[in-house]
Amino acid sequence: MLWVLFLLFFGFFLGILLNQFLEELEYTRILAIIILLYPILSPIIFFIYHKFYFKKYFYDMNDKYFIIRKGVFSTKEIILPFSKITDVYIDQDIFDKIFNLYDFHISTPTETSARFAHVDGISKEDSEKMKNLVLEEIVKNNKM
Repeated sequence: MLWVLFLLFFGFFLGILLNQFLEELEYTRILAIIILLYPILSPIIFFIYHKFYFKKYFYDMNDKYFIIRKGVFSTKEIILPFSKITDVYIDQDIFDKIFNLYDFHISTPTETSARFAHVDGISKEDSEKMKNLVLEEIVKNNKM
């Protein structure tokens, strides 16, 4: 995931900064400082990242398209025509089970939809409602 790479980069960057500003300290002390600070700062960075992630998270649908926009550092948007949707499904990963959340997935014949076309962290009821609404729109658009 992107946040893991960000945390790794942050740890590396922190090590470089400590190395430059604390040259008089031994490398073992610098490593000890990094090891001590990393577990403290990682959850804070994780929380801040996800706060911005959900603040910028957007999904909507109209009579022809399902639209998803998300991303912290670079916003990505996918617009899925109902006429191209092949699958709609709901799943849970291990973290979703802990918090009793579900992910809503939409598939089209493109590779982009497999990686990007999903709505994270919604309730079971909302995911079922969303699935039924999308399926209704698929039926309407295929009749036209």
